[in-house]
Amino acid sequence: MATILELQICKLHPREYEVRVVKAAAGGEPRAPLILNVDELLEQRPALEDKVVFSAEPTRRAVRPSEQLVQRVGRQLFDALFSDQILVTYRASLGVAQERQECLQIVLRLDPPELALLPWEALFDFRNDSYVCLQEPIVRHLPSERTLNPLPVQPPLRILAVIASPRGLPLLDTNAECARLEEALAEQVKVGSVELVWLTDASWTSLHNRLHAGPWHVIHFIGHGDYDLHYEEGQIALVGAGGRAHMVEAFRLAQLIRLANPVPRLVVLNSCASAQGGAGDGFSSTGAALVRSGINAVAAMQFSISDDASVCFAHGFYTALAYGRRVDDAVRSGRLSMLGASKSLEWITPVLYVHGEADVLFDLTAQPQPPKGGAQCNVGSLRLYTKASEELRIGHLGKAIELLDDLLSFDPDNSDAIKMRDQAARQERLIKVYDRAAEAEESEDWNTAIDRYEQIMQGDPNYRDTVTRLDFCRDRQAIAHLQDKLRSFASEERWQAALYVSEKLEQLDATAADPDGLSTRARQEVAKEQYTAHLENLYAQAFEAERSKDWNTAIDGFEQIMQGDPDYRDTVTRLDFCRDRQRIAHLQDKLRSFASEERWQAALEVSERLEQLDATAADPDGLSTRARQEVHLENLYAQALAFEAERSKDWNTAIDRYEQIMQGDPDDRDTVTRLDFCRDRQRIARLQDKLRSFASEERWQAALEVGERLEQLDATAADPDGLSTRARQEVAKEQYTAHLENLYAQAFEAERSKDWNTAIDGYEQIMQGDPDYRDTVTRLDFCRDRQAIAHLQDKLRSFASEERWQAALEVGERLEQLDATAADPDGLSTRARQEVAKEQYTAHLENLYAQAFEAERSKDWNTAIDGYEQIMQGDPDYRDTVTRLDFCRDRQRIARSTSSGRNSSSIFARKTLDIAAPCGAMAWGSSGQHQSVQHLAVDIWTDAQINVYDMAGAERLNIKTGKKGPPYIASFSPDGTRLVGKGKKGATIWNSYTGKKLLHIPAGNGVAAAEFNPDGTCVATGSYDLACIWDAETAEKVFWAEQRPVQAVAFSPDGNRLIVADQCGLHVWQVDTGLKIFEDRRSFLNSVAYSPDGKRAAAGSSTDNKAYLWNPGQVHELAHNAPVTSVAFSPDGTRLATGSEDGRVRIWDAVNAHMMRKIRHNLPVNSLAFSPGGTRLATGTRHAVTVWALQYF
Repeated sequence: MATILELQICKLHPREYEVRVVKAAAGGEPRAPLILNVDELLEQRPALEDKVVFSAEPTRRAVRPSEQLVQRVGRQLFDALFSDQILVTYRASLGVAQERQECLQIVLRLDPPELALLPWEALFDFRNDSYVCLQEPIVRHLPSERTLNPLPVQPPLRILAVIASPRGLPLLDTNAECARLEEALAEQVKVGSVELVWLTDASWTSLHNRLHAGPWHVIHFIGHGDYDLHYEEGQIALVGAGGRAHMVEAFRLAQLIRLANPVPRLVVLNSCASAQGGAGDGFSSTGAALVRSGINAVAAMQFSISDDASVCFAHGFYTALAYGRRVDDAVRSGRLSMLGASKSLEWITPVLYVHGEADVLFDLTAQPQPPKGGAQCNVGSLRLYTKASEELRIGHLGKAIELLDDLLSFDPDNSDAIKMRDQAARQERLIKVYDRAAEAEESEDWNTAIDRYEQIMQGDPNYRDTVTRLDFCRDRQAIAHLQDKLRSFASEERWQAALYVSEKLEQLDATAADPDGLSTRARQEVAKEQYTAHLENLYAQAFEAERSKDWNTAIDGFEQIMQGDPDYRDTVTRLDFCRDRQRIAHLQDKLRSFASEERWQAALEVSERLEQLDATAADPDGLSTRARQEVHLENLYAQALAFEAERSKDWNTAIDRYEQIMQGDPDDRDTVTRLDFCRDRQRIARLQDKLRSFASEERWQAALEVGERLEQLDATAADPDGLSTRARQEVAKEQYTAHLENLYAQAFEAERSKDWNTAIDGYEQIMQGDPDYRDTVTRLDFCRDRQAIAHLQDKLRSFASEERWQAALEVGERLEQLDATAADPDGLSTRARQEVAKEQYTAHLENLYAQAFEAERSKDWNTAIDGYEQIMQGDPDYRDTVTRLDFCRDRQRIARSTSSGRNSSSIFARKTLDIAAPCGAMAWGSSGQHQSVQHLAVDIWTDAQINVYDMAGAERLNIKTGKKGPPYIASFSPDGTRLVGKGKKGATIWNSYTGKKLLHIPAGNGVAAAEFNPDGTCVATGSYDLACIWDAETAEKVFWAEQRPVQAVAFSPDGNRLIVADQCGLHVWQVDTGLKIFEDRRSFLNSVAYSPDGKRAAAGSSTDNKAYLWNPGQVHELAHNAPVTSVAFSPDGTRLATGSEDGRVRIWDAVNAHMMRKIRHNLPVNSLAFSPGGTRLATGTRHAVTVWALQYF
């Protein structure tokens, strides 16, 4: 058993760590804070790696510049890790190890992932001026449920050396790598302690196969490594398809290695970044991931390492393993081997990961036996094979064949060499054929190229880019054939066929689709042929339309031809002819239209235009001749103008014309009659104009008089546009308006004198005549209401005089509905309510008294006391209630002392104050000297404010929270000077005297609870998914625990524990360690309280109608009739108050869970709180807050 000092580093809070001694040779388990600027050290890591890598450069200084940084970082790590009592334990454990003449194995458990990135192997003890890892082995521990026993091994120790140098990554000197490791292990191989087997150019498949050829005790990997920052996972590079890199993640590599039977106990990773992890997962490096998967130990490299240092490490490491030493001693041996070879600092680079306690990996069961002579030959063959493999990989086939021939000359049965030589010869033949194919392809000899590539495909279908080249040549061959066909069709002017071939070429290769421009010409010629046929078709259709005199269609067709080819045949002549015919046809249509309408002058003008175009077409159907005749006749009937003027009612013109006729021929026709008629019409027209004028000026009386004169002249003309009728109506309306105005004035006067009947009668008459007259409807409704109110007031007085108070109350309620200001005449409604309430309360007291008396007779003292106390709250002088209550209390005490041997107290609650504050939540605070000033804070129901009241019920402060509705939060600081409540996106702390906002706590949305700790330095909050503790001065988060959804939080009296109620139950967290120390699964809890002595806790449930009381060793379930909304302990911790949606507050004995008092409310109880002295209890509903004085018996 090794002498061990095992240290664990835990993360308490962001940037806050603690070192814990898990196991120490000197005993004890001290703890100390780890004070370390992790971010600064991580920023220095690249510079530190550079210093270590280039540390081999010679210098004459006492301490090289490169080592100064290493020592500074190492000292920072040492001072942070070994501080206070940890350092004492370390020194004492070193002393124990020295007494046992052993090294002290230092085991590090690095829980925070960011700490795994630090170079702990550089620990520097400046007091002893030494690096710890050179004196004592350092192990990075990964936890394990069990540790395997050492693997029994009969020497030699079999090492599978895996080397991979894929293309695309920096080239490894494979021969040199093999030689260096063989040189490092030559002595152990010689004595038979170690057997080294090589796997070069390792791929996934070759490694998979070789692992089956075990057993393998150690896997030694030489190659490239990397760390994927995105997926936070280490990788190594194996050889993949085409010799390219195949990046294998640590998880997959571990599964592959575990294929071996037995599983190798040790993996050595001689690759970059094999010990590099990520800040999100401390075990994500390749080395750590392998150990976590079950490999007992992994030696990895946290920095790049030089070839010489790698050889020295391998020599010292494997030598120690061959002698049966522990793996941590072997790593230390490797470091010392590196230290002795040069002044390089690269001995810091190796990192040892160990699975559980697996530091002894192998149990060497026998002495090693020197290998037989063939082994040396085997080493030579291996070197030739490795060198040939490297030559083959870089393409030197001739050199590879020559080396393999040398190998087979003294080892002709070497199957691997035979196989590799056949592969090299086959590749050499393929290269020659490939070169000939490429030459044929270059000269565009597609047949030959295709033939050569097909030969290669028969031998190796995956050879280089043969598939691609073969497909290319076949495409080129097809393209050449199509181009020949295209040229042939073009020469024969078979343009449609040429165009079809061109489209096929376009599909194969657009760049080869138009040789000599033939495809373009084919498209042009085909388009030309198609367009010529199109013009011919258009001409035929237009000509046919011209023959059938469909001039529009013909013109449209000829115009389309003109747009395409203006010189096509006789299109111009035909188009002009059709346009002329179209104009002539149009004019002939107009001529016929005018003739049908007997518009002969217009018809004559159209006829003249037709004459100009074509004389033969100017008189269709003889209409032009007819037009000339009709125009002549119209001139003969000029005397008809007078009659026409009469018809147009131009009486002045008509009279003038008839008078002219009278002067020439008084007996002409009916001129005398027509002249008299026109003069009458002229007088009527003038009177009608006057009527219209008076109507436009709304001079209705004058208009009515003109209407009467018109009636005398011509009754049919007496009402133009209905104006005479309107004049009569307007005159009547003016008279009726005067009548209504008179009625309105009389009704209004009656209303003013409160003669409601007369007023109503007047307004109703107006409504019959004009329902919309002024505000008659409103006035009528008002008078009817006043009449009804007066009637009800009379009834109220009558009922009051008869002391019929119930009837009076009903009348008062009807008056309240009509007019609240008239609802209490002479105070009668108020008195009616008082008298009815008095009657009802008297009946209620009588009922309570009867129930209590009956309970007293049946010796149910609790029910009796409860009933008498309710009576006392309402009327302390009611009958003999005081005497009966004292009697029942005495009987109760006697009964309890008889049954339990102890005196249980009871409580009397008396209402002392009502505050009209709708309560969502409340808190009772005290401040000032000796905490003498007390006040209540109430988070107002359905409003965005918290009000603070003094003990007289006066509102002292109003705080706008900015967030309305549930959840409701209110809590005072212990000194009463601050108040925490809900705010936008979190919680807010205010000054409880001024209302000034002091601090916003960014707890996010969904905050349901907030509470100060006992010294007021912190605030706990509960939200949808977290319970948190915040610094009350800076709002810095100092503690958090994932829970959802949190409904209530409370601190223990010493502030070291946080109790949380959520939908799953009750949880208690140790604040300083962040550990959950208690949990009780209960149905949805919504409120929680800690007793002042810290011995009890209580919570209320929303679903099972219970409150829970946790006493030492026992949980009491306190039944209620509805969900419990709030719980609170009295300041002395002896009593528990619970509030429920059944409107009851219950006070319980906190020791034995006995209910002592029940206080009834009319509404659900939302919140309650004891006064600081415990003598009063505040209860809140959504209507009010009530303060009760408590008296204990």
